[in-house]
Amino acid sequence: MLQSYLFMRVLVFCAALFLPLSIGAQTTFPLNAIQMARDSGLDVNRQQGTARMTFWGFNVYDAELWVDTAFRAQDWRRTPMVLELRYLRAFKGQDIAKRSLEEMRRQTPFSDERAQRWFEDMALAFGDIQEGDRLAGVYQPNKGVRFYANGVFRRDIADPEFARLFMGIWLSDRTSEPKMRQALLGLE
Repeated sequence: MLQSYLFMRVLVFCAALFLPLSIGAQTTFPLNAIQMARDSGLDVNRQQGTARMTFWGFNVYDAELWVDTAFRAQDWRRTPMVLELRYLRAFKGQDIAKRSLEEMRRQTPFSDERAQRWFEDMALAFGDIQEGDRLAGVYQPNKGVRFYANGVFRRDIADPEFARLFMGIWLSDRTSEPKMRQALLGLE
């Protein structure tokens, strides 16, 4: 009985020592699309459109396109934006990178060497995805794209052609998902 009493007193004492540390600690939250854009020096401030990607009846991800006030759908390549995907299934980062390259090649041909470099960059930027994870690309015209996973910065790919083709997966008129394009660009 005495040992139990002493144990409880020691436990309460230790808890009292660490309580001020936990109360004073700052909690960090994942960045949202607007914060990611500002972190990149851009003024993206409104949602342009949303869409759900399905494949053979399976929900894959929900997409949101965030833009600035100068955004014009017909001229999307010229304005900054954030495309955020919230995954509804788990995927390997390398599988996402491989599929992204296939979609990018729908728009224009590019060398195998370039494809290999882009594949490696994307696989590192994406990592493996679990259900509920968010991936975001912050598009910077004529500069490149910054990637965030769950609101945490992952990688810059400073290649304007890559950035244009990557965003074109969803926004190009050569996309494999024209209805998704319409919804994201707010053209419905």
